[in-house]
Amino acid sequence: MTSSNDSVPMMRQRRSAAVIFRWPLLIGVATGYGLVSALVADGLWDWIASLSLAVPVALAVWFYRRPAQS
Repeated sequence: MTSSNDSVPMMRQRRSAAVIFRWPLLIGVATGYGLVSALVADGLWDWIASLSLAVPVALAVWFYRRPAQS
């Protein structure tokens, strides 16, 4: 990896564990909430559970269809 002038290599930026795992944890919590609410309640909670469980699927489709970065 080099910078725009191709003479100085770029350094990788270090990220903390909180930054790396923030989104996967939020997606996991949303999925867990959806699973529990689907088992425990009926009516409106079923719709909330469906939306919570659709989040990981929608994100996977969105990232799959996104053009590759070069």
